[in-house]
Amino acid sequence: MNNPFHSFVLASSLKRIQSRHSLAVFPEPVNYYPNYNIRPGNHSWVITNDSPKLFQLFGFGLKGLPAIQPFLRAEGKRNQDDDPNYNGSNAIFLQPGIKKLIRFRRCLVLADAFITGPPESPFLVYLLNKQRPFCFAGIWNHTKAEETDSDVFSFAVITTVTNPFIASLGTKRMPVILEPKDELTWLKSSQLSDILRLLRPYPEEKMNAYPVSPFLDDSSNVFSVIQPKGNPLRETAFRVDLSHNRRDKHIFSGYTFAERRKA
Repeated sequence: MNNPFHSFVLASSLKRIQSRHSLAVFPEPVNYYPNYNIRPGNHSWVITNDSPKLFQLFGFGLKGLPAIQPFLRAEGKRNQDDDPNYNGSNAIFLQPGIKKLIRFRRCLVLADAFITGPPESPFLVYLLNKQRPFCFAGIWNHTKAEETDSDVFSFAVITTVTNPFIASLGTKRMPVILEPKDELTWLKSSQLSDILRLLRPYPEEKMNAYPVSPFLDDSSNVFSVIQPKGNPLRETAFRVDLSHNRRDKHIFSGYTFAERRKA
């Protein structure tokens, strides 16, 4: 399967996250830290349809299906060749085990950026105009651990075909990124048609990317995995400070070489 990304980033401050989602709160006490390398098997923060006023820490990799699924295809079993011009229906709801989840267990997956492309030449992708954190469209589930019978909460990111910009990075899939105006619909709509229409590629003109070093064998949470190894593909003066600690500022993303020298 052509996965839409190798890992994703969530490193915005608590203040920024709560400003972006003003109705939701973190549980007390909160154990939040920036994560530059969130992979299947890790935990990350989501907002679920049944608790839309609470940030929750779920496992990345949906459980309760025959196999753990970090990603679910919007087209289901259709469009197996990942044709970017596919205009058929989003048949995810026809997948065994998914029909009830897509109707009743949807979530927003918080992210600042994601890393995609061939293993030997990956890119960090982010949204322009300081749109962070943004949200992937997700599905969540509640299961029981076989050994301890304890509660297990997990999620998957829904994927779709690429827009031309993401396709140029050398991949055939991308995560479904929701426009802010559509996030409430994703969480609360009871109409399947409203839900399925949101499973589309994010507009390419709102995205940028820059190359990063290959790191696919490195599962550690270190800032170095998102440091640029070249200029952004689209010139822009936008820059992002993802520092969680003001004494240790980390800056990444798309601004010009001349601007980096002045920073």
